[in-house]
Amino acid sequence: MPPRDSSRERGKMIAEERLVQSWFFKGFTRAQIDTLLANGQEVFYPAGGKVLVEGEPAESFHVLVQGAVSIKMRIEEHGELVLSTFRQTGEIFGWSTLVEGGRFTATAECLEESRIISFKRKNLEDLFTRDPSLGYLFMKRLAGLISRRLESTRALLLKEIS
Repeated sequence: MPPRDSSRERGKMIAEERLVQSWFFKGFTRAQIDTLLANGQEVFYPAGGKVLVEGEPAESFHVLVQGAVSIKMRIEEHGELVLSTFRQTGEIFGWSTLVEGGRFTATAECLEESRIISFKRKNLEDLFTRDPSLGYLFMKRLAGLISRRLESTRALLLKEIS
């Protein structure tokens, strides 16, 4: 029987290695990361591709594996404001998905060809119901991330309007 080493399996192994090393997933076991990856879908976006759009219903959560993504927000009198640019594996965006009835609060646009793992809200909710310890660790890490991003966005907005 030939060895099972398809490009999809290699891609999953590369994604796992990169996620294990990322700041968000530090402290997650390999089994937890494997479980998460099994519940996500790898998506490739071209430069200029929009992963999510501000104001649309938040139905998917995303992890950058490779590439670059800009997070932008529309501000009426100031136009478009770049809140963040992500280039590191493991950067998380689309967290509004995990808030009931959420809508995306910004637009995520690829600055270059990018590889992203996308998770549907229902898949994550089901996973966290089946594995509450994984859900707790994930949400605890996410709460810290949201807090830091809100502080950063506040500082950026204050700078922009002053």
